[in-house]
Amino acid sequence: MQRFEFLRDMTAADYHADPCETPSLSATCAKTLIERSPQRAHLEHPKFGGTRRVSSSSMNRGTIVHSLVLEQPLDVQVLDYPDYRTKAAQHERDAALNAGKTPVLEREMGPYYVMASTIRGHIANFGIALDGQSEGTVLWEDEDDNGFSVKCRSRMDHCKVKDGTFWVIDLKTTSDASPKTLNRHILNFGYDLQAAAYTRAIANVAPEWAGRIKFLFLFAEDEPPYPVTPILLDGAFMALGLSKWRRAVNLWSQCLRSGIWPGYASETLFAHPPQWAIREEIEASPSHSAELGGYLEF
Repeated sequence: MQRFEFLRDMTAADYHADPCETPSLSATCAKTLIERSPQRAHLEHPKFGGTRRVSSSSMNRGTIVHSLVLEQPLDVQVLDYPDYRTKAAQHERDAALNAGKTPVLEREMGPYYVMASTIRGHIANFGIALDGQSEGTVLWEDEDDNGFSVKCRSRMDHCKVKDGTFWVIDLKTTSDASPKTLNRHILNFGYDLQAAAYTRAIANVAPEWAGRIKFLFLFAEDEPPYPVTPILLDGAFMALGLSKWRRAVNLWSQCLRSGIWPGYASETLFAHPPQWAIREEIEASPSHSAELGGYLEF
């Protein structure tokens, strides 16, 4: 089993609480920063607002299966209830969440083990061995475009070296792992930004691997037969993700230094209807075509 000295052993709870002296930027925070707003990122960051996202059953399932596939210790609270309908079950569930544990019903654990075992089998069928180091944390520093240092943190699912290449492997559970949906999935969830940030993290703490790092996604469906689709991002996708990461680093640095965390707008905005909506209304109501036609672009 390969291990790397620059990957720190750290619990998920300690990582998500942000162990850095000053507020650090993660890929998740970066996505919120540039796709929502600095105000939202500030609210959710553990060193500022600390507002946690509400967990769902699918998120809990993904967390548990993730640990089982990577053969990591389970940080769960097994609850002996048929469901969460009673106040007692809800109380224990909430107590587990407040303690940083993942709540799980006892009857669910058997299927989770089956799912994880099947996914590991599918991964092995691609010739991919998870024989490196799992759940390693990288604490590192990036720079904004003005040379100011920005603390960053990344938590790697799995890292290994094979044939002179440093591989970062990331497992994602999803309802649909069909190749035709994954491009949209990668964009919607900011996985291109994540891949770029994690690649940059390894190059920062282990510069000897710069230019020889590959980021591999393993998308696994969470319903039988639990198929797995391995995905490598091409050069264009990685460049897109890196641009987003750089934009987030600059914005994070600016907000930290100024103490200003803006929302969506600083002035009243105009909403513009799409061209197809105007054309549809002209077709549906020809008598108003003269009035609406002036807003069409040709």
